[in-house]
This record gives sequence, structure tokens and C-alpha cells, in this order.
Amino acid sequence: MAENDNQKKLAPKQKKAVGALLSGFSQADAAAAAGVGTSTIQRWLKDPAFTGELDKQTGAAVQDAT
Repeated sequence: MAENDNQKKLAPKQKKAVGALLSGFSQADAAAAAGVGTSTIQRWLKDPAFTGELDKQTGAAVQDAT
């Protein structure tokens, strides 16, 4: 999958967190997978670039499933 503008703006740890959250990990488990604290995930969830990428990939996953 080609990277979009949001994903290019994300740090590698943020990309790992997006993947973990899409895989159904809890915020705590996604934080551990990305090597950050839970409070960092919570802060990222307020960041439009992070949530935009999460929303985009969630939509793509739903489309793939249908």
C-alpha cells in the first residue's frame, strides 16, 4: 500500500501504534507494541494526522472485508 500524506507525517512509532490499534489491540497494548506510554497514545488520538490515518486505514479494512 502506498503511503498517503497523513502516513508520511507520522513517526515510525505512530505507524506501529496505528497498526496495533487496527489489529484490535487495547490502547495499553498498542502503546507497548509501539514502545511508548499509554498517555502518548491518548495524546496521539487527539492529533488530526494520527486520527486521520487511523480513520483512513479503518475504512480501507472495512472495505476489504465487504
